[in-house]
Formats: sequence, C-alpha cells, structure tokens
Amino acid sequence: ALAPFLLIGCLAMAERDKVIIGTDFGAVFLLLTAPDWPLQIDAMAFLHLAPGPTLGALTAAAGFYFILPTGPQRRLRDIEKLIEGDLRRLSRPGRELSEAKWRTRALHRALKLVLRTSAVGQPERRPVYGAIMAMNLGVDLLALNRQLDALPADDVYRRTITEVLAGLADETLPFEQAGDRLLSLAVEVVHQPGRAKLADLLQRCGLVLQSLPWR
Repeated sequence: ALAPFLLIGCLAMAERDKVIIGTDFGAVFLLLTAPDWPLQIDAMAFLHLAPGPTLGALTAAAGFYFILPTGPQRRLRDIEKLIEGDLRRLSRPGRELSEAKWRTRALHRALKLVLRTSAVGQPERRPVYGAIMAMNLGVDLLALNRQLDALPADDVYRRTITEVLAGLADETLPFEQAGDRLLSLAVEVVHQPGRAKLADLLQRCGLVLQSLPWR
C-alpha cells in the first residue's frame, strides 16, 4: 500500500532539481500514515488529515513564488534589474554608490548573469554583451560625473546634463530616452572648444543606453 507513494518520492529525489520536493513529500506522507507493523492504514483518517499539510505546502509554495525568485527566467530578470539599479545610482550626481563598491558588484553580477543564461536557454552572447556594455557604461558614467564636477557651477551644459542624469537616476527617464538626450547634447558640446572629451563621454553613454539588450 505504501510502495506507490514512496516510489513517487524516490522518483522525485532522483531529479537534481526536485530533491527537496521528493524528500518533503516522503517525510510528510510517512508522518501522516504513521506506518507500523502490522501495517494498518485507515483510509478515512488519512483523507481527513491530508488537507492540512497540503494547504500548508501550497501556501508555502505561493509565498516563495511571489516573494522569492523561483524560476530561472525570473532570477535572470532580477539580476538584470539589479544591474539597471546600480547604473541608475551611478548616474546620480553625488552618487550613493562608490566606485570601488560598484566595480565589485558589477563583476559579481555580470558573472551571475552569464551563469544564469544557460538555465533559461538564451543565446550566450546576449548576457555577455549586456554585462560588458553595463560595465563600460558604469565606467563612462563615473568619468562623465567627474567631467561635470570640473565644469563651472553656472555652466549651461553642466545643468542640462545633470538634469538628464538625475532623470535617469530617478527612473523618470527610460534608458533609451536618456540615451537620445545625451546624444543630442554630444552633438552640441563637440563644437565647444576644449570639450571634446566631454562630448565623447556623452556619445558613448548615449549609445550604450540605447543599446542595452534587456532594457
């Protein structure tokens, strides 16, 4: 009588991704049936006790689904969102995220992004390119903020670029729209004497913001 149920648990435990589920299934089943020798199972008593653990398991599963990333696709998207959030914080004037801390995070999350890709069956080039682009964008945003700090406080381009970066940091500007505005500013700034480097940074940031593969 117990063999079919125990077989189900063993089959689940044979799968690497379902080891915990199979173990819990077997443990809960044995607790509910309380097998002893000679084996006496009251089917009605078992059916009477079954809804409680079943409801508890479903409640826990629902909690994990809505609170924690349970699927490979969702985990991959969560890593992408973390990288996006770091880039937005880097763009904020007087940023909350230090350069050293960002570099450590960026390397760690880039590796996780690449590793998670195989689990969802996406082409490997997409996350690799996305991770490289995000890291390059972070470096350019740091350099752009340093360039802005060197400009006079009343400089019109400093104010305009700062507004764009603040909109990006506050999530009022999508990445693509912020990229368009930075590219437009690059076209204007390149004609200003002594600002070739600033124009180059604006262009690079704008192009990457337009091209991030997961935005």
